[in-house]
Amino acid sequence: MMRFFKYEVFGNSFVLLWNEKELTDKQVRQLCDYRKGIGADGVLLLEDGDPPKIRIWNADGSEAKTSGNGLMCAAQFLFEQTSRKNIILDTLSGRKLLHREDNRWALDWGPISRRPLLTLKFPSLRCTHQVFNSFPGNDHVVWVFKSKPTPEEKMRRLEMDSKHFYNHEFVWRSGTAWWDVWVYERGVGVTRACGSGAASAAHTLYFTGLEEFPMYLNFKGGLYKADQVTNRLYIWASASKIGEGKLYF
Repeated sequence: MMRFFKYEVFGNSFVLLWNEKELTDKQVRQLCDYRKGIGADGVLLLEDGDPPKIRIWNADGSEAKTSGNGLMCAAQFLFEQTSRKNIILDTLSGRKLLHREDNRWALDWGPISRRPLLTLKFPSLRCTHQVFNSFPGNDHVVWVFKSKPTPEEKMRRLEMDSKHFYNHEFVWRSGTAWWDVWVYERGVGVTRACGSGAASAAHTLYFTGLEEFPMYLNFKGGLYKADQVTNRLYIWASASKIGEGKLYF
């Protein structure tokens, strides 16, 4: 028997396990199945320590190096257990610092100076930039459009990544310092929000000269704020508990 908790950020949900044994790929897929399991976009295995260690799995059973929303969910769980407002988590992509302020979590993604891996520009096309960006600790492709892309435009670009190596963010300006974002996550599919995607999009927009900080990234599930503090990129969002229960495998 395992005790589980379920948390979410902007509709992007995770099953959280505290000090439990590692799951198999099959068990992860079963848990994340919305018809036959609990239903989630991923699984978090949080282990007590100094600092606590976190492992993250996508809904298809593959392991992720990091997850912005997953880290915020873990921080919210630890806050509810300990009342600590400053949380450090040890991930496969390094240690991440989170701070709670005004019922939101500020997640420190690291020095803003780390440049994107590759930037391609197409000024005469509707899609003006294709940016390969591993800034958050996992791999993203950010597609910048002049206006909202059509389903066909998104599908053509997703088909270029037939083996699903990357997370994809499609971004377009919808106001002053305000960008809409549609996200496809590796190992999950289309989701309502993505924390590392918000960081990757903000980092891309800054380095391409398309936007200054602070900026706002509007996903289907909710709105992230992105800003730089002492030359480090932060994003802000709120995490909440959905429920808890017991598992029997």
